[in-house]
Amino acid sequence: LSTGHYDVIFEPDSFYSFFSCFSNIFSGKGAMEKTNPFSEKLNQQVANSKLTIKDIPQYADAFSKYYFDSEGVARKDFTLIENGKLNSFYHNSATASFFNIETTGHASRGAKSALTVSGTTKVFSGGDIPTSQLTSGEYFEIHSMQGLYSGSNAISGEFSFAASGYLCRDGKRVQPVKGVTVSGHYHQMLLNVELIGSELIPTEDKEFFAPLFRFEKVSVAGV
Repeated sequence: LSTGHYDVIFEPDSFYSFFSCFSNIFSGKGAMEKTNPFSEKLNQQVANSKLTIKDIPQYADAFSKYYFDSEGVARKDFTLIENGKLNSFYHNSATASFFNIETTGHASRGAKSALTVSGTTKVFSGGDIPTSQLTSGEYFEIHSMQGLYSGSNAISGEFSFAASGYLCRDGKRVQPVKGVTVSGHYHQMLLNVELIGSELIPTEDKEFFAPLFRFEKVSVAGV
């Protein structure tokens, strides 16, 4: 693939990995420790206004259901981003006490790990673009990424990783692509994405439900 700027669509499981790499933006623990880059952005626009992201612990189509967090607090439906605005962070009892609010029921603790926060099933709002329109023209479909975490800065939002997939035109794969480098800024991508599919597609493990997103003019370094 020639070096240039391409529209990019992530295959659902790849988008889940990409999204999870920057999930610290929802962490109340990160906000408390000043490692969350969105710690001062509550109720501010951080994504496209069409975008709403919810944490739904007993989502009907999900493979797993979650009823209590690691502190025994009942889990409830929870809105992270609403119409593009950051609504709240995940909190446990410690982070909630720090901010003088109630826990959101997202405490997480392993057998040998300290108390932290974590979410459950993520469910995005669907957009208004049919798949046929979303996949019109030329775009790079990403199926796998190498070095995503080592090449990403969870605080600044900058990323650079090796990717493989397909060059597509009008929804059809026309050329396999391997070993190109994709780079950009995650926070800006959330704000600037305009093409959001109308159909929610689950990941293979049915823990993440999101439409297809078409990110425009992403930097791709090839040959």
